[in-house]
Amino acid sequence: MARYREFCCDIEPEFATCYSSRFTEELQSTGVAMHVLREVRASRPVTILRARAALRSLLHRKPFDVVICHMSWTNAIFGPVVRSEGCPLVFWMHGATNGRHWTERWSRLCPPDLAICPSEFTRSFFPNLFQGIECFVLNCPVAPPERDYSAERGAVRSELTTRNDDAVIIQVSRLEPTKGALLHLEALGLLKDLSGWTCWIVGGVQRAFEEDYVASLKRRAEELGILERIRFVGERRDVPRLLAAADIYCQPNIANEGHRSFSPRHYTPVCPWFRPDSADSGR
Repeated sequence: MARYREFCCDIEPEFATCYSSRFTEELQSTGVAMHVLREVRASRPVTILRARAALRSLLHRKPFDVVICHMSWTNAIFGPVVRSEGCPLVFWMHGATNGRHWTERWSRLCPPDLAICPSEFTRSFFPNLFQGIECFVLNCPVAPPERDYSAERGAVRSELTTRNDDAVIIQVSRLEPTKGALLHLEALGLLKDLSGWTCWIVGGVQRAFEEDYVASLKRRAEELGILERIRFVGERRDVPRLLAAADIYCQPNIANEGHRSFSPRHYTPVCPWFRPDSADSGR
């Protein structure tokens, strides 16, 4: 919305965030209007009051036609302020959910006027959060690359110690169990005796349990005998460049977005359709 706002000149988007991060840096780089509210910790009510006061002050200074809250945490924290100021409230539901998390139960206390989902699949879960509210599907547009990266293919592969003639399989995602990186490795283990491939796993580590998860992935790759063919690339800001240098994109998610049944301390996914020892394991 920020980067390509010129394609819809009737909308003048502005963004408000609570934390300084890579996300806010990238928003600022687009030149869009930004407002940084106070940091919030749900366990510290005073931080909630301060952030709400900052949003209320912003709504007093500038007239907005609508305020969109992204997911339950934001709606729970700021939805009541939007309501009290008489501004239409829209809920942007990014992922599937069962509605049982404490932030979702809290958010339910402030129902929106309207909701937006990125897919029909996500919209099918919307009744778990709110009943009787109109919900529209707005598919996320995917822009073409800003430039042609094909000339950099060799340089990228050299940077990641990968031969030019290798078939490169790439996965780009958060490093958490539901994204299927372990399942990906198990599948690649079946190709151990097939030469001419390398795998790039792209994703950063931000939390302690993610460090443990990456360590477990490396141990499993070593047990499978494929560690030397796996590149744990880490967080990158040049993903389009990496994609242009790869050949196959693979992301075998094992649960939908928002799935909460996985403990950070357990990394073995339950996938009844994937059994390395079954007769169909070569599929």
